[in-house]
Amino acid sequence: MFEYLNSPSTVAPVSFATCGGFAKSRSGDKTFAQQYAGTTDELREIVDEVRRYMVEQGDNVSENELKLYLAIKKVCNIVCVEVNRTRVILHIHLDPDTVKLGDIVIDAREKGRWGTGDLECSIRIMEELDSVKPLLDRAYLEN
Repeated sequence: MFEYLNSPSTVAPVSFATCGGFAKSRSGDKTFAQQYAGTTDELREIVDEVRRYMVEQGDNVSENELKLYLAIKKVCNIVCVEVNRTRVILHIHLDPDTVKLGDIVIDAREKGRWGTGDLECSIRIMEELDSVKPLLDRAYLEN
C-alpha cells in the first residue's frame, strides 16, 4: 500500500518555458491596500462600514488583510472583501441556494474569484450595503 507513496515520480516537473508562461504570477494585480487607496471616498466608506459592522458582531471576529482581498472571519472566513474603482465585492460564506438572488446578489460557485464564499454581492452605494447586512448577520451566525 505504501509502495506508491515511496516510489520515485516518473512524471517530469512542469517547466514554465514549456507551458508558455501559463503559471506566471499575476504581478499586474493591485494589492487590496492599493485598490482601497485608489477608489472613491464612497466605496472606502462602504468597506469601512463592512469592517465596523462585522467586528461589532462579536469578540471572535478578526480581520486578515491578504494581498488581493480582506478576509473577515471567526474560525473560517465569513466574508471576503474586494474593492475596485467602481464597486465593493463581498464574497459571503453562504449557500446561494438558500438566498434570494437578484441584481446585487449572485451565485458565484462557477465564477473564478480570489476570496472564499459562494455568494457574491456587488455594492456601489451605501443603501445597497444596508440590504446585504441581513446576509452578513446570517453568515456570522452560520459559520
